[in-house]
Formats: sequence, structure tokens, C-alpha cells
Amino acid sequence: MSKAFDSLSHEVLLRKLADIGLSESATKWFRSYLTGRSQYVKIGSSKSTPLHITHGVFQGSILSPLLFSIYTNDLPTAVVNSGLKSFVDDSKIFLSFSVQDKSEAKAKLEEDLTRITSRCCTNSLLTNPEKTKFMLFGSPALLKLFTEEFSLSFVGKTLFPVFSAKDWGVTLDAYMKFDEHISLLDSSSPGSGNVVFSGSSIGFDKVVLLFVRMGKHNSKNVKKLQLVQNFAARVISNTRKFDHITPILRELKWMTVDQTLVYKDIVQTYKCMNDLSPPYLSEKFYLRDTIHNYSTRSSKDLEIPKSNTNYGQKTFHYRATKHWNSLPDSIKSLRNIKHFKSEVKKYILNN
Repeated sequence: MSKAFDSLSHEVLLRKLADIGLSESATKWFRSYLTGRSQYVKIGSSKSTPLHITHGVFQGSILSPLLFSIYTNDLPTAVVNSGLKSFVDDSKIFLSFSVQDKSEAKAKLEEDLTRITSRCCTNSLLTNPEKTKFMLFGSPALLKLFTEEFSLSFVGKTLFPVFSAKDWGVTLDAYMKFDEHISLLDSSSPGSGNVVFSGSSIGFDKVVLLFVRMGKHNSKNVKKLQLVQNFAARVISNTRKFDHITPILRELKWMTVDQTLVYKDIVQTYKCMNDLSPPYLSEKFYLRDTIHNYSTRSSKDLEIPKSNTNYGQKTFHYRATKHWNSLPDSIKSLRNIKHFKSEVKKYILNN
């Protein structure tokens, strides 16, 4: 969207506030807050005629993102073929389809884009095709099947697929390998001399681990990020470049990149086993004793999904099950997630 926060109609916003159940007195307060303002332009000693402000919320106000979200809360209902997710003024539509159905998928996406544009016009919002990116996600072999030009028409502009695009600080690529994003992070490593730390705790380690979580299956990227983490550890501990890194990480109580990947999988599995995750994840896991009535030593372990391929063994379901089954029963039986996380971290660091 263009000028999103400046485009909100006060009258439409006030009506939407009332529609979601805001009391009459609260609605009156918002009317007083939003309306009765004017603006003018001053150049030197000359001033323009004041104009009454009928649109926009105040940028920098803590209320503005909330008011914008309320204003656009009906946008997801505009689409009929695809999914739509929004974060304030940044919205995305997505659709899964096979190569054989690409013509039908193109028609569906263009229909939804038209419906979104229409809804935005109704709400006095302006879509911006210049800032809109179109991406196709899939394996290299799958994307090669798009032999002919595949594009979308959006508000008079033709959108061609891009290989990568930045979305809220993360550079996504068509293969979902995150090579480009991690290369950008790696460019802030020792060789460039551009690593920036914020405060004594720096938060750098958390950023590195987030990136690794998304790019887990690429050993090259894991190695790159481990080097960046090692460099951060040496800066904090004030140790030399060629000092062995293992005791440094142990002293800082930092898990390595690989250890953190295991930790993340185990914690997510715990959430699945304790109804703290969405059903589409939780339903994948079940105990062996639910399959048979035999009392065996491993009856409380999770059933490992069958997989004969390397790709299948890299899936979250397969690797998380293996990691979970390797835990002692004393940890798996914990019911407090905070305590569980603490014990898992200790277990990983000590094994």
C-alpha cells in the first residue's frame, strides 16, 4: 500500500470502531482525537489556506498501528482463492498449486488481486504495484518446469517472478535455502569488520540462531553462521582469534549452531506433545504404546516416521522424533515448559 497511514478515512475508521463493539463514549473520544484538525504549508512568511484533515492517523503514535489493523481487518475476507496474511500495512497472498494447474492458479491469483484492489478502494486505500513482488517457491527441478513466461497482471502492471525479495528483515529466495540472506549476515563477519553489537548482551547470538533455524539443511550456511557466532564469542570473551572456541562457548553457556537446531526441534516437539502447537503439527506425533499394547522399554517413545530418502530424513517430523526419543524420561515428563527448556539446554550442553 502507498501512504497507508495517511489514507485512513476518519469516518470509515470511526464506523469500524463502533462495529467491533467500542462503546459510544469511547467512540466519541476517538472522534475528538482524530477530527477537528487542520494543516497548512508555510514557505518563508507565506502561508497556504488551512485545510481540514479528514484522513490519516498520526505516525509515531502507539495507537496508530492498532487503528490501522482495525481499519483493514476485513481485508482477508476479500480473497476467495488464496490465503492472505497481513502485518500492519504489509500484506501477502499465497497459493499452493501444481505445475499442471499454473494457468488456473494465475487466474485465481489475478482475481484475488483485483478483489484486494477493490476492497482497498472502498476503504480509501491505495495499492502500490511498484512495490509488489511476485515469487514462485519450489525446488530447482520443479521451477525449471515453468518453461514459458509466467506473470501476473496487477493494476495495469505486469509482475514477473523474482528470485529473492526482502520481507521484514529476511531475504527470502525461491528455493527457501536462505543462501542470500545468510551471505548478507556473513558479510558482517570478521573479514568485513562490520559486525555491530547492541549493548553488553548484544542480542547477536539470538539473531544468528534465528537465521540458522530457517536455513538448517544447508551445511554450508550452518558453517558460515558458526564462524560468525565464534567471532562474536571471541569479541565478548576478549580472546584471541586462534584460541580454541569450544571452552569459550562453554564458558558463555552458548550452544553451538548445530546444538541450537536440536534444541529448537525438541522444544517444538514438546509443544506438540502438550497441545501448545497448531493441530497440523501436533497430529503428526504419537507414542508407540498407542499402536500396540506391548509394554516395552521404548513404548513411551514417539513412533519414528518411515523414510527411505535423505530428503525425508531432513523433515521436521523425522528429525524431531529422533531427538525427542534420545531424551531421558525425566526430562520428557516435565510439565512446565520453562523448566523443560532449562533442562534440555543443560542436557545438550553436557552431552
